[in-house]
Amino acid sequence: MIPTPSDPSTPAGMPSVHRWLLLTLSLILLILGFLPRELWGTDESILGTIVREMVVDGQWLVPHLNQVVYPDKPPLYYWLAALPSLASGTLTPLWLRLPATLAAIGCLWVTYRLGALLLGSSGGLLAAVILATSPLFVISAQIARMDMVITFLTTAILYCFARGMQGSATARRWWYLSIYPLAGLAFLTKGLIGPAIPAFVIGSVLLWQRDWRFLIRLQVGWGLLLAGGMVLPWLIPAIRQEGPGYLWDLLIKQSLGRAVHSFAHDRPF
Repeated sequence: MIPTPSDPSTPAGMPSVHRWLLLTLSLILLILGFLPRELWGTDESILGTIVREMVVDGQWLVPHLNQVVYPDKPPLYYWLAALPSLASGTLTPLWLRLPATLAAIGCLWVTYRLGALLLGSSGGLLAAVILATSPLFVISAQIARMDMVITFLTTAILYCFARGMQGSATARRWWYLSIYPLAGLAFLTKGLIGPAIPAFVIGSVLLWQRDWRFLIRLQVGWGLLLAGGMVLPWLIPAIRQEGPGYLWDLLIKQSLGRAVHSFAHDRPF
């Protein structure tokens, strides 16, 4: 099914009252994100130090914490937080939180469209309202961490997948191909766990349907080239600068290591 103006999952098909309600909820999230406060806890302080070193010391390729390589996460969130500082000439807690706040607003709109696609416009609105009134979501939208960015990218990937499943042959191709650049950005945000979560969901759908021709329609070959085009221009220079040990820490220790033998979160698998 090709999206039409009556399709509630498209901007043109969104009822005006829904659009105004989403704009209001987005404005509330934005206002909460702009409330002045100092950095909270260890995570925001670490992120702020890394961003400061990027801006002041020029450590843009690989994140550094107190002049030591910080392999816990790739640099996308730090880049996003540092760019407003370059434009304004100042580094403030607001700029550090802004990517998370904007990602939360984007997540709100994509959740509406995904819900509208699957359940109709009323279902989309209900999904968006439930999300916007969830305390953890609202709090996360005001914290300088990459969790909200990865949530937005995951939701966007699943939306593209759902649109591809319901689209015509021509539309399906572009919706499926859109998955892979988003997966590349997810990797640049949080390493392997970024693309792994939506890949698990999509793989579960394919297993449930037992339609292996779906792998052809997903255009995995072209998709990997697109994802690689997002990741490799950063990853290759980073490895050349820091050596293979950086790749091991980033891909194995910080991803699989946290899941199998956690050294940071004292919880069972």
